[in-house]
Amino acid sequence: MNEEILIEEKAPVVLAGLELDSDEDFEHSMEEMLSLIDACNMEVVDVVRQKLPHPEAGTYLGKGKANELKEAVLQTGAAYCIFEGNLSPAQLKNLQNITVRPVISLWALAVQILAIIMRSD
Repeated sequence: MNEEILIEEKAPVVLAGLELDSDEDFEHSMEEMLSLIDACNMEVVDVVRQKLPHPEAGTYLGKGKANELKEAVLQTGAAYCIFEGNLSPAQLKNLQNITVRPVISLWALAVQILAIIMRSD
């Protein structure tokens, strides 16, 4: 599934992060994500976190946390969900079906930043 998304400026987003048992730099990664999101001129309106030993195969987050993400999106009016991490095509599709919003992974966010830089030259 193609993650290329044209992101509107000042779009409200929910940031989602999965802290793995082996992840010692999770907080730092989340702070970096906030900076990257800011660089894309988007606004974080909520953050959903979960700690698991490994990503869930179908939804990256656990099923209950994925539903919590959906509720966060609905309550805040977020236009996108951004994940601190890279999602498989199946995870991306499943999360988009759950949240009924475009889901953006770390990789797609990096591509978006490169597009902004290229447009400004």
